[in-house]
Amino acid sequence: MIKGSKGAYITTLVGTIVGGVLSLWGIVNYFIAKSAVDNGAAFEQFAQLGVDMGSILMLGLIMSIVGLVLSIVLAFIVKGLAKKPTKKAYIWATIIGAVGLFTGMSIGGLVVVIGSIIGIVKSR
Repeated sequence: MIKGSKGAYITTLVGTIVGGVLSLWGIVNYFIAKSAVDNGAAFEQFAQLGVDMGSILMLGLIMSIVGLVLSIVLAFIVKGLAKKPTKKAYIWATIIGAVGLFTGMSIGGLVVVIGSIIGIVKSR
């Protein structure tokens, strides 16, 4: 049973799930784009400008992996929030969500931050 604010918990949980899915999509997107670059079928305009698409794709892969790791860490925090919601746990979720906002979690990180701020306000 969820103790404390159900809205904050559910919002944080949804943000964690969305962030994990978007991170996984970023990893899949890397392999799709990498195969297109390797086949020479795409990104020819960038090569003419001297842009190394391999480096850009690798950066996207690293950010997606970081977002996936943050989503997994948030999943354990959210599991703990279901049992005992504390301000400390919500603060950690806010920090991780804010970092996830700028990595592969993207909009999921924003939802986690919103839910965590609600949880901080409503928790003991």
